[in-house]
Amino acid sequence: MPDIVDLVVTALRIGLTIATLVALVDAVRRPAQAFTYVGRLSKPMWIGILAIAAAFVFIAPVSILGLAGVVAMGVYFADIRPKIKEVTGG
Repeated sequence: MPDIVDLVVTALRIGLTIATLVALVDAVRRPAQAFTYVGRLSKPMWIGILAIAAAFVFIAPVSILGLAGVVAMGVYFADIRPKIKEVTGG
């Protein structure tokens, strides 16, 4: 029988990896000019950050690198994405 801690870590790994990949796909779909227009890092930088974040979250969700990946995903969803959606109208 699996240990409850293993189940929690596995659930975190799956859920956070999916969320980070959703952020990555969203960043890929947005126009590059929008990133520059809102005064943030460029589109390639955000794609790189989110790709590395997804890897960190998948490999070790309960570590400092996993936490950094979650923070990067959170910054994208809370700050970058709303401003880009405002600029592009959707």
